[in-house]
Parts: sequence; structure tokens; C-alpha cells
Amino acid sequence: MKTQRRKNAGFSLIELLISMAVVLILVGGIAVAGARSLAAGRETSAVQSAQSFVTHATVYQKNWGGYPALAANLGGAGLAAPAACTNDNDITTAQAASYDAGTAVNSGYTLSYKGLGPFTGTSACGVVTTFDFTANPVDAKTKSFCSDENGTYYLPAGTAMANTGAGCLIDNAAALPVGQ
Repeated sequence: MKTQRRKNAGFSLIELLISMAVVLILVGGIAVAGARSLAAGRETSAVQSAQSFVTHATVYQKNWGGYPALAANLGGAGLAAPAACTNDNDITTAQAASYDAGTAVNSGYTLSYKGLGPFTGTSACGVVTTFDFTANPVDAKTKSFCSDENGTYYLPAGTAMANTGAGCLIDNAAALPVGQ
């Protein structure tokens, strides 16, 4: 009687390498999708901050006849400006001041505010005719954008939005409204 040799019940080296390659491809795809999802979430958070600011500036405009010359005029108590200028406590003084300085960082974006146009009226708050709210990503992995007093969001033709004080569209002449 012949004895039959029983084959080992393990994987061959080729089978093991192929299965490892498939797993690595799947993990790579998940990592790319995760990075895109994270970037989209960061962008959404920054847009929501900008939308909130535009809403507060619009309320300020309705109360005072113009937009705040400084974001700090929207902040809570403790400002040097008269108490009548601080009609919105939803934006903290420190946060509003960081928008003025261009040092506010939110979800990987640097947010900055510039009041534009001449001061109007006699308000000690400093009222302007328009403003520019700009968001540039810290790590350049997402898109820059800016907004104006109409709440329209613009994307740059290049890599970053300018905030020189001329206005969202003038500073960024090639920018297009979102959705175009």
C-alpha cells in the first residue's frame, strides 16, 4: 500500500503577498477618502464661521446703518468702544479681535476681517459701507474663500485670497462666486 503524503494546509508565499497587496490597496483608498472627508469638514466649519460672522454683521448694519469698522465692535463687553456698539455677545471679544488682526485660526483656516469704505455717520462704533471676510487654509490642503456683505462666497483663481482692504472682488479679481 502506498502512503499518501498530506500537503501542508498553509498559504504559499505568493498567496500571502497577494492578500497583503490587496489589504494595502484597500487601506490606501480608505486613507485618501478619510483625508478628503476631513478637508471637507474643515472647510464646512470655516464657512459656517464666516456665515455666522456675516449674519452678525448684518444685524449690526441694521442697528447702526453700516457694517462694523472693526470686528471687535461685534464682541461682548469689555471693549474700549461705547457699550452701545457691543450689541452682540455671541462673538467673544478675543475672537472678534483676532479676526481684526488676521490671527483667528478655525478648523485649519486663518480668518480675517477688514471693514471697507469710508466711515459714515457719527457713531463712535465706526461704521463702514462694506467689508471683506477672508479665509485662507493654514496647510493649503483645502480651498481659500472670501465673503462680502452680501454673504456671497468667492473662490480664488489662484491658491490664496487676498485681504488688502480693497474688497473681496477687487482684491481677488479672478475670483468666482461659489457654484459658478
